Parts: sequence; structure tokens; C-alpha cells
Amino acid sequence: MKKLFVFPIVFLSCLFSMSCNQTHKNSASVITDTNSTSPVIVDNKHERQNALYDRVKVDLVEGRFTEAPSEIELSIWNQSQEVIKVKGDYRICILEGREWIPIDFEDLSIGGDSYVISKGMSVKVSVQIHPNLVEYKQGDYRVSVAIDSDVGEVEVDGYFSIVK
Repeated sequence: MKKLFVFPIVFLSCLFSMSCNQTHKNSASVITDTNSTSPVIVDNKHERQNALYDRVKVDLVEGRFTEAPSEIELSIWNQSQEVIKVKGDYRICILEGREWIPIDFEDLSIGGDSYVISKGMSVKVSVQIHPNLVEYKQGDYRVSVAIDSDVGEVEVDGYFSIVK
């Protein structure tokens, strides 16, 4: 009788643990600016979120380089497909084992003592934009990072929405 009672408890606790992990993976990024009390809510799965924001940070979908990049360019597009000029920071992360390791853009080069992104590496790009430098309006945006290599261009895309 005790075995019958213990099994459902163990099963339910495992199920709860799995759902918490899944919820965490699918949730939007939330950042609080040190100069403000309003949270920054970023939606990188293209679902609308109500957000007052001071800055926007977007983790782009994971991409994979087919060749080592020679140049990386960041673009943000609005609904009218107009390119928005961006002043901000972006960071490249590479996957080592199970951990994303950030590398500075200045350290990204082909050869030398700097970090070399090699063929087949998984890559994630994190973009942080400061709206006091760029005027954002309500709507959906697409972030595109174009990576040029000797073989061709690879694009990594992500999405976020601003609802005022």
C-alpha cells in the first residue's frame, strides 16, 4: 500500500519540476535598468508583451556558422521593413559544452591571439539597445545579424515587440 502512495507523489514532483524548467526556458527576458524602476520585458518569440522600457535586450535565436566569420553587422527592422540605425551593444556567445561563453566583439578575429570562431560552432547573439539613442515606436521588430564569411553570408534573426 505504501508503494502505491509514494509513486504518485514522486511522479507529480517530477512533472512539476519539468514544467518549471520548461516555463523558464520559454519565458521572455526581464531586465531592470539601474536608473529606473520599470522592468524591461523583451519578447524574443514574437509574442506581444506589455512593457514600459528603458532599454531593450534581445537574445537572438541560436545560429550556426558554416565558416569562420570575417565581419558581423547588426540591423533592426520595423514593420515597414525600414532599417533603424542602432547605437548600442551587442555580444557574441559561443557554445562550449552546455554553457554559453560570451566573447567581446573586439576579441573576435580570424587568427592572432584573439578568439577564433571556427566552422560548426553554435552561436548566439545578444543585442542591447538604448532607446534614448534610438527612437522606438510601438510595434513588432526584427533583429538581424548578418555574418560575412569567405564562403557567404549567414543571418541570425530574432524578434521583439514594444507595446506602450
